[in-house]
Amino acid sequence: MVIAGALLPWIAVLVYSSPLNPLPGYDLGRIVIPVSVALFLLAITRGRLLELVPIQRSLVFESIRDGVMILDNQDTIIDVNQEAAAL
Repeated sequence: MVIAGALLPWIAVLVYSSPLNPLPGYDLGRIVIPVSVALFLLAITRGRLLELVPIQRSLVFESIRDGVMILDNQDTIIDVNQEAAAL
């Protein structure tokens, strides 16, 4: 849906500027742009385009090569990765 929404205005411009235009003198963008916006909205809502993918915190945290310590507001150590523990 995203690709169709992105290509539709370009196709309309090509048809408008070509001799194959079915409606000479009428800008097809007035029809195509709202359809393109509708396709983007469908992709965002139904396709879950903006949904965040959860990442395993421990996998990312332990793969960092630098030592990392997580502290709370009272400067108490909450978590450390293997590199920080080696220090």
